[in-house]
Amino acid sequence: MARNSAIEHPQVKERVVRRFKDRHGRVYEATIDIRTNQPISRMRPMFKAPWHSDRAVLVHNEDDGTSAIDLREDVVIAERKQAHKEWEDSLTRYGLAMHGEAFNPAQPTAALLRVIGPKPEPVEYALAAKKGDPWILGNTTEMPVWAKKLRAQERIVEDEYAFLTASETDPYGDIEEQVDPQAIGGKRVPVKSRGR
Repeated sequence: MARNSAIEHPQVKERVVRRFKDRHGRVYEATIDIRTNQPISRMRPMFKAPWHSDRAVLVHNEDDGTSAIDLREDVVIAERKQAHKEWEDSLTRYGLAMHGEAFNPAQPTAALLRVIGPKPEPVEYALAAKKGDPWILGNTTEMPVWAKKLRAQERIVEDEYAFLTASETDPYGDIEEQVDPQAIGGKRVPVKSRGR
């Protein structure tokens, strides 16, 4: 006779699915541990929008016992700005190392883009969410002018990175060692066998 393990498992009695709203009134769903009242799953948006915060957290209000989603747009904005700064630093550092005086940051070569990877997600989406833009929040399908321009730029960038296929990338490239000989990651070091 087959047993229904879902009914017998103790976690069934310790978890519950609940819904929470963010400051824009949008609904998220998460699995909650009943004992701690903390989420044990990611916050799942129950709506469609062109952008979702990947740093959303559940915040409890001790005064009235309610909980809400904090999108933490400021954290996302700071992270995106830092990611862009690091990408641009890598572009310059590796670009000069690979191409010297011929390096042009406005037109990076395919070889350089293979090394540094694609540009990070634009910060404009998080800025628009913080300001309450209806399109980015999923309240309308009417794309604003700023978003149309940004999407057009993203398509151009996607075309520039079309070469990044598995067959074209070299997983054993040692460009980091050429640029920074003191780097410790990714080095090929011979391993001595026992007794030698």
